[in-house]
Amino acid sequence: MVAAGWVAVMALVTWMFEPTSDVLVLGPPKRTLALIEGTDIRIADLRSHYAILRGTERGFVRTLYARGAVLVLPAKSKSCLGGGKVGA
Repeated sequence: MVAAGWVAVMALVTWMFEPTSDVLVLGPPKRTLALIEGTDIRIADLRSHYAILRGTERGFVRTLYARGAVLVLPAKSKSCLGGGKVGA
């Protein structure tokens, strides 16, 4: 229950304030690529069930949600899921 509350708060904070330009987006690669097609959002890391994306303009998190993202969370250069940024 506490973990679900933490995820909900982090998702809301990310949606409202975009505290970082790197975000973790859950979903398969094909869906993630469709989310960012035609945008300035870049891929920092792409895995089988999640991606680390880098926004270049304010409002990129809202763009991801508008295009169908289920969950967008802030990400660091090394995520808690073990993925590192490409080229880092």
